[in-house]
Amino acid sequence: MASAPPRRRAPGMPHACCADAPPLRWGRLPLIAVAILLLGTGCQSTHRRLTIDSQPRGALVEVDGEQIGYTPASISYDYYATRRITLIKDGFEQESFLLPVEAPWWQLPPQEFIADNFLPRQVEDRRLVMRTLKPKVIAPTEDVLIRADQLRGRSQTEQ
Repeated sequence: MASAPPRRRAPGMPHACCADAPPLRWGRLPLIAVAILLLGTGCQSTHRRLTIDSQPRGALVEVDGEQIGYTPASISYDYYATRRITLIKDGFEQESFLLPVEAPWWQLPPQEFIADNFLPRQVEDRRLVMRTLKPKVIAPTEDVLIRADQLRGRSQTEQ
C-alpha cells in the first residue's frame, strides 16, 4: 500500500499547529523590543579600579592625600581625573607624581550612556601603575660637616 505524498501548504497559509494562533501584529514589535531592552538593563554600569604597585613592594600609598594601604594597593573610583599619588617607604626616596586617569573611548558620550545602562554585563576598567623606588642616598657624616662649615663661613662673610 503506497502512502500518499505529504500535502504542501499553500503560501501564506499557517501550519496546522498554528492555525488557531492569532496573526502577528507588526505594529507591536517596536513596543516589544523596547520592553526587552528595558527589562534586560539594570545597574550594571562600569567598575573602575586603579592598582598601584612598586618595586620593592610594601610602600605606603596615598591617593589624593588619603592613605589606601601598602603596595600593591587598589582603589575603586567613580570619575576620571588627574590623581596625586605618593609612595613612602623607609630607606627609599619618597615619590610623588600626578597620574592623569583619562576616560577610554567607550566612556565618552554617547557611548558612555550605552555602556553604563544597556550592556548585559558589567564593564571593567582596570589600570595598573608600577613605580621603581630609588634608594635613599645617605651622605657620610664628614661630608655633611664640611658642607656645614662652608655654609657657615659664607654666611659670616656676607654680613
